[in-house]
Amino acid sequence: MKEKMKYALGLAVAVALAGCSQSTSENAVSKDSDIQADLRKKLVNPESAKFGDLIESADGKSACLMFDSKGTTGQYMGWGSALLHKQGDKWVITAVNGNPAECRLKK
Repeated sequence: MKEKMKYALGLAVAVALAGCSQSTSENAVSKDSDIQADLRKKLVNPESAKFGDLIESADGKSACLMFDSKGTTGQYMGWGSALLHKQGDKWVITAVNGNPAECRLKK
């Protein structure tokens, strides 16, 4: 049963990220560090955080950062998403909902 759930979660992540463009510029790397630091402040166990790629929408106005971290039980909670929007030249976290399916970016 757990294997089916893992498969379903993996499939949901793949579907959620379909159609998004991955940011590969050198600036994105430094932006990732700032975003990761901001996201860590919102987590129960910030030092345990693992991050996936920052994925920007085609218009560059929104993005998603996949993450996993340990909860209060000390176990990893499973991959979640942080939704971001551009305000000026800075990325701002607008939601940390833990649901990868919510990471549907508009083109």
